[in-house]
Amino acid sequence: MKIKMLFNLLMVAFTLSLFVGCGPALVDVFEPVGANETAFVIPLEGNNLDNQKQLKSVEYLEKRKVSAKRIMIKMKEMDTGRGWWAYKYVPNVMVIKVDRAPVTREWTQEETSGTTNTNEALYMESKESIEFGIPLTVTAYVKEENTARFLYFYAGKQLKTIIDLNVRGYCQAELSKQFSMHDLEKGRGMKAMFIKNVFDSAKVFFAEKGITIDVIGAAGGLRYRDEDIQTSINEKFVAEIDAKKAVDITKAANEFVKAAAARKKKVALEMEVKKVDIALNYSIAFKERWNGALPTSVIPGHVVPFFDVKGGK
Repeated sequence: MKIKMLFNLLMVAFTLSLFVGCGPALVDVFEPVGANETAFVIPLEGNNLDNQKQLKSVEYLEKRKVSAKRIMIKMKEMDTGRGWWAYKYVPNVMVIKVDRAPVTREWTQEETSGTTNTNEALYMESKESIEFGIPLTVTAYVKEENTARFLYFYAGKQLKTIIDLNVRGYCQAELSKQFSMHDLEKGRGMKAMFIKNVFDSAKVFFAEKGITIDVIGAAGGLRYRDEDIQTSINEKFVAEIDAKKAVDITKAANEFVKAAAARKKKVALEMEVKKVDIALNYSIAFKERWNGALPTSVIPGHVVPFFDVKGGK
């Protein structure tokens, strides 16, 4: 009787295990790839395990680039316990996507501008150790043919993160080096040239790592850390503007006086020419009507014509 009860209990336990102890079902997993993305499928087993840790080389990654817009990820059953039903499915491959879309970052001082609402300007010093900040804007993207190189150097990091860290650090170092060689006033006048130098060199430097730098430019004027210096610069700038306005007003007044004098001279000359024309016309008319006798009277203010009377003419 006891043996029969034990058998029945074992049968119930076995039956329950058929329903309760089943492992997860195998479900196909798909990874979508956007139109602005390039995908790489990296094997996770075999000799490739060590390779995927270092992403071995650009050539290695180039061979694993796929053009599909939806990737099916192969799954493998893996035991998770002692029971036959204790298992789960894990992927056989790793899909890494590179976003090629352009990214723009603006590092400014003001809360109302820039990529964030914090002061992100690049700060450096002049030759006199006067500290100031330069707001910059940067735009970069990854070309299709450079995605493997980008992945090799940056291991799947987002481009905006690389710009905020690597590109920003590069700009900071190069601009600091150039500004530190000049005094405050001279460096301020050479700012545009310094930024262009950084842009030209950054394009070459990051192209070797798969990033195309499209823009590096000023996003505003220099802002000095010391408010007294900034106030002095602002006052000097206003004074220069006022002085320039005064010069412009004086120049405009002088030009007006010269133009008025020229107009007066032109009118006077035209009047003289007109008088000569009137006298000439009068003389011609008088000559045509003259009977050879000299005038017996002359009206004051009128022209008396004279003619060549040589030869009795």
